[in-house]
Amino acid sequence: MNFIFRVFLNILSLISILIINIIIFYKKKNKKKILFVYLPHLKKKKNYYNKIFNKIENNFIIYSTLNLSISRNFYTVKPSYLKFIMGVDFFFSDYVVDKFTPRSKRVYIHHDIYDTPLVSRNKEKELSKRLLRYNFILIPSVKSLKVFKLLFKNYKKKPKILILGEYPKLTSLLKKNIFLRKKGKPTIVIAPSGFYGIPKLSIKDHLQKIIIELLKIDIQIILRPHPSNRNHKIVKVIENKFKKINNFKIDISDDYSKIYSKSSLLITDYSGTAYTYAMYTLNPVIFISLNKNYINKLNYNSLNYFKDRKKIGLILNNYSKITEKVKYILKIKKKISNNINNIKKTYFINSNSNNNLYLN
Repeated sequence: MNFIFRVFLNILSLISILIINIIIFYKKKNKKKILFVYLPHLKKKKNYYNKIFNKIENNFIIYSTLNLSISRNFYTVKPSYLKFIMGVDFFFSDYVVDKFTPRSKRVYIHHDIYDTPLVSRNKEKELSKRLLRYNFILIPSVKSLKVFKLLFKNYKKKPKILILGEYPKLTSLLKKNIFLRKKGKPTIVIAPSGFYGIPKLSIKDHLQKIIIELLKIDIQIILRPHPSNRNHKIVKVIENKFKKINNFKIDISDDYSKIYSKSSLLITDYSGTAYTYAMYTLNPVIFISLNKNYINKLNYNSLNYFKDRKKIGLILNNYSKITEKVKYILKIKKKISNNINNIKKTYFINSNSNNNLYLN
């Protein structure tokens, strides 16, 4: 963080705090419940959360970020300055933070559609302690529950976990009505997890070989790196190596909906985007799982994420046969699409999702 950025961040934070406190003072006069939504690393509001917030009656929402921006109801606030914002009833974040507005109920919105492992095993204790500072954790469905049960199994006092009955991001995607590609040359999206989340399950060191194998068949290939790895050396090397290949490209856009909607298949390791993709497009997923013993050793095989992989696609323990598996999975696509649709209807399209949210 350079000096000029720090200066602007501090100035904007002070201005924001003044504006926010004035707004809260007047809204409190009208008996409004103040919802403070902290999205540290976002350039714009995540409007798909509004449906959640509107379940709290008589609310007024203030959005905040760590990015340099002041616009209507969206303000820059440095984490250390949050303690100066008074009168907030509920503090929301979909990112695990350690600073909060004082005397507010703290709510963490889980941003993964399934119970994908959150961090590597050696970091779980640290994460659980951070999450214990929250009063509530909101999860999309029971499919996300197991990972939190494991995380808090050694604690008596823990956050209350509430099931929403929907995944807000998926609900938002489905409302876009983007045309989903059904014909033409197959397009495959390779979407690995963050390179340093759980290194032993990552395919980061095998991406080049996977791409080379896939280039043997007549398809379009799109590598979509995790947002945290867009400028990583591995991605840059791949970009340089395959830049002259017409049917290969790298996508680092903020919105993946168009790329996903035009594709036929997703390839990943253990990324949570696998299930978002499947529920959005009804297309299959190939999971490249090169460390089955590690999954079993850590009891990850008990998580719904790993148990349901065969319901939405195929598991490959050796990517050398990936081309024939791609051809095969595209032939049985209709059957897999039916499986995916059943999961979506059962767990992620909740007719009761308009009920009020009781955070007591």
